[in-house]
Amino acid sequence: MTDWRSKLEQYEHNREFYTQLDSARFADWCITGRFYAAVNLVEAVLLKERGGLPVGHQERTLQVQTHTSTKGIANAYISLKSLSERARYHVHYSKIAQEDLGDAERWFTQIEEQLSGCLKD
Repeated sequence: MTDWRSKLEQYEHNREFYTQLDSARFADWCITGRFYAAVNLVEAVLLKERGGLPVGHQERTLQVQTHTSTKGIANAYISLKSLSERARYHVHYSKIAQEDLGDAERWFTQIEEQLSGCLKD
């Protein structure tokens, strides 16, 4: 079984990844990196507090919407997930607007701020 601390390490790794990118050139990956950092942060909280992981994106989204510690970030999480899917599958990377990057950063910051307190030892 995966330990919540390993999910926290993966969150930190993903966060470091997207901060190293040239956002003007790799906006799609900056958005996607933020989303997967958020996924790992959410999973760290769920593992720590519930002892298990959701299976897949749909179940994770449902748990984000219903779990006490995560339901406050549900709108930000769902918005970031949707933007990440759009950046990966539906829009040419050159068409991603700076506004999209700003939205991704705002939603990710909301997620980080709310969940970081849940992971203190």
